[in-house]
Amino acid sequence: MPPHALHGVRLVPLRPARTDTDRLLVRLVARRYSLEQGSEEAGLAAARAVLDRQGDALRCLAVEHDGVVVGRVWLAPSNGDLGVFDVDLPGGGETAGATAGPGVRAALVAQAVEERKHSVLLSSSPDDAGACSVPDPAYGDEVAARQMRLGLADEPSYGSRGGGVPDVGVRPMTEEGYAAWHADELDAFAAELMGSGIDPDAAAEESRRQHETLLPEGLDTPDQHFFTGYVDGVEVGTLWIGTERPMAFVYDLVVHAEPRRRGYGAALMVAGARWARERGSGTIGLNVFGHNEGARRLYEQLGWSTTEEHWRVPVEGDGTA
Repeated sequence: MPPHALHGVRLVPLRPARTDTDRLLVRLVARRYSLEQGSEEAGLAAARAVLDRQGDALRCLAVEHDGVVVGRVWLAPSNGDLGVFDVDLPGGGETAGATAGPGVRAALVAQAVEERKHSVLLSSSPDDAGACSVPDPAYGDEVAARQMRLGLADEPSYGSRGGGVPDVGVRPMTEEGYAAWHADELDAFAAELMGSGIDPDAAAEESRRQHETLLPEGLDTPDQHFFTGYVDGVEVGTLWIGTERPMAFVYDLVVHAEPRRRGYGAALMVAGARWARERGSGTIGLNVFGHNEGARRLYEQLGWSTTEEHWRVPVEGDGTA
């Protein structure tokens, strides 16, 4: 496959050196795995395991900008899309790496067209200026999902949202409640996937697959905790938290239709974070789909911060190549 040269940028296939792989590991640990695993050492082991699973399917491309190598792009299999595992353009501001971003985007789109992919999928962290310079909403690039985190060193509170939120008591979900929740959850998660750009059949299949993987024993699956929220004895919502890693993770939050817009969602989130803190978690995380701006604003009011953005870059009708 010939290298693509666009906007002064070429992506050139490269056999990665040990230093390239080591740098990739450091970036993965800093971006995600040290938080998830609770320490840099455990995060490094988790990142190595991810690279081992990718094996030879992981491709490394050198980024040349005006004839100078300014970074690396790593590609990984992603079904019908061009999956960008990492964009490493060191520096920020007006450095060569950061200013190469638009050209990297155009070259990735061209590569996706050549490989007959539907779109380009890539991730960036708010503090990574180089990676953040690649996606461009002006060309229709959209955030498909965000990873958010809340540190639990201090007691979780309502943050900038303030008080006036009713207390929601949470109890472990019953078997009857789980059966009703699970049936609704499969459809609801499929709908969220469709909202992020996945077609209905694929979304339904992906929802089923993920839930079968995460919940092989249903309500009794180890490290998966299900709660029902009540106010004055009336059920107002449900919450699912996983503790399979040191970082607790909110997989699902539902506020029932009738009592919405009364602050119960905020109360459930705070109750879940407090529960995670009491059981020893130092951090709690979640994934919010890009189209769900209301949920993102709520989490930010409660003190959560974005650690990663997962972008979908369109290919057809792009107009930048």
